[in-house]
Amino acid sequence: MKKVSIALGILFVALFCYAYSLPTQSYPYTYIVEKQYYPQIKLAENSNVLIVGDRLGHHMAEYIPQMQSLFGQTFSRPVKIFNWAQNKEGIHRTLDKIKSLSKIPPVIVYMGGTQDFLEKLVHIEDYNRLQKVFKNYNDIKINRWIDKYPWLSKFFYYLPNHIYIDKYHEYLKVLTPKQELQLKELHLTLYEFALEEMARKILLNGSELIVVIPPINLLKRPGQNCLASSSDKLENELNKVERLLEKEQIKDSLTYLEVIMKSTFANARAWYLYGKTYLELGRLDMALASLEKANAYDCNDRDGSVLINKVMTKVAHNQGVIKVDFYSMVNRTLGENENFTIEHIPKEGHFNYLIEDLEDKIAPLL
Repeated sequence: MKKVSIALGILFVALFCYAYSLPTQSYPYTYIVEKQYYPQIKLAENSNVLIVGDRLGHHMAEYIPQMQSLFGQTFSRPVKIFNWAQNKEGIHRTLDKIKSLSKIPPVIVYMGGTQDFLEKLVHIEDYNRLQKVFKNYNDIKINRWIDKYPWLSKFFYYLPNHIYIDKYHEYLKVLTPKQELQLKELHLTLYEFALEEMARKILLNGSELIVVIPPINLLKRPGQNCLASSSDKLENELNKVERLLEKEQIKDSLTYLEVIMKSTFANARAWYLYGKTYLELGRLDMALASLEKANAYDCNDRDGSVLINKVMTKVAHNQGVIKVDFYSMVNRTLGENENFTIEHIPKEGHFNYLIEDLEDKIAPLL
């Protein structure tokens, strides 16, 4: 009996030590960002307006003098704008930057959402376990207990193997068709968690967050059909449609596509050609809707996504943060002319409209 008691005592201590080693989390993240060194952190903390995000935000560095000139017409003192955005920076790294600040600037402008999920953030083998963890997160009663006793998250959000994020390392995915769709679903959930946490942290500090909905080059061909939505027969049929479009046989292309679309609903290339066909016919509303579906069904996570844009819009609404819809600004001229100088960056004229809109929204906050 004494030996059993000792064994149970040892087991209890071991379990306690293991539980103590688990992370305490407000959100059930599948990853942990290790401590990072940010050499420009003081410049970020001492700014009036801090721009964060990925390549879209990074490109805004060119327009900071123009923004300062506009603010100079309103304020007698200079407005300090600092661009802390970084190419290939996912929201998990942007959030870590915000958490590292000892003083959060009055206004944060988030310009990301175009390069998320380049790094490995989840073990796809944990998909079923994650469904249970996310269900716990959405349980109001469990949430209340975790708010009161944060250490309970160690158990309700338990994952056996978190991914530790340190230096940037691009993730090359090799997945089954089913896993492709599962990963897309998990990525969107993790993105929503991170953006929601960022918004709450900034607002609780008394600062303001402006979320810029990023433009997407919808006329760029889909990068990758989800394997579950494609077949050799379908690809051959779509090749015929491409040839019809090249010959400018637009009505024949539409007739052919209408037959094809009866047997497929989630093929990115099919929706892309549908959108191109409607664009040639001048039916811009149908073209936009079809091209957005093509983007949504694209299993290449290396570009912006209308699905991420929807998450950004949802979080901005739920958290009461300011939204600037750069996506709609750019798509107003879809089909009229080329909107992008390179694949992902809109032309300068679009940025001029964006800067004016940002100035209108930022000025009253300073």
